[in-house]
Amino acid sequence: FYGEFVGAAAIAGMVVNQFHGNAKDLVWSVHHAIADGDLGYASYDFSYTSKMAGSEGRRVSFAGMSRCALRDGLIARYDEIFERGLALAQLEFPEPRIIKSLRRWAQASDH
Repeated sequence: FYGEFVGAAAIAGMVVNQFHGNAKDLVWSVHHAIADGDLGYASYDFSYTSKMAGSEGRRVSFAGMSRCALRDGLIARYDEIFERGLALAQLEFPEPRIIKSLRRWAQASDH
């Protein structure tokens, strides 16, 4: 949602600055986690109350799936799939902003 973060310090900063900086009452329920060798998958439900300017107090809730590349028992890469547009609509972002964000994500995933 916030882009790519590499390394433990960057990921910790993202959790503090983006997750907790923009939200309160976070609930991240992970289900059906499985791992086999160097690959792990899980589904999740994620919700929070926005602290973002213009979206304060709006509750956001969505489901997703994560994929982890594992190396030496640690997560080497984390990817996830979820309905980004749903989250932006729940935040009541203006439609041009939602479309701009979705186009940017679509272009980034077009390898």
